[in-house]
This record gives sequence, structure tokens and C-alpha cells, in this order.
Amino acid sequence: MNLTLEEQATNAETMRHIEKVRNLINVIVRELLMRGEALEMFCDWKAATMRHNDGNLRKSIEKNANRFGLS
Repeated sequence: MNLTLEEQATNAETMRHIEKVRNLINVIVRELLMRGEALEMFCDWKAATMRHNDGNLRKSIEKNANRFGLS
């Protein structure tokens, strides 16, 4: 099947667009996964503070933020 130069250009543009969308979706998914992991970590820290009489969520966050390199 022979395509005209215009059709070839359109196909190339479409493929670039598809690749851009695919990359954007990958970035969004990675960000959501990272946020989900951070939320899970926060919930784990909260649960750990509730298991201890002297549990303190703020201290736990400060300590573990340094430990895990979070800001």
C-alpha cells in the first residue's frame, strides 16, 4: 500500500501524538503509585503509633522522613 507524502506525514504525526499520550499516562500512573505508597506508609505509621502508649505521629513522621529521605 503506497501512501502519499501527506498521508505519511499524518501517520508520523499521529504516532508521535500516541507516543506523547503513552508517556503522559506512564508519568501519571507512576505519580499515583508513589502517592499510594506514601499514603500506605502514613497509615502504617499512624497504626504503629496507636499500638504504643507513647505513640506520637508527628515524631514518627519526622524520624521516618529523615530515615527514608522524604521531604
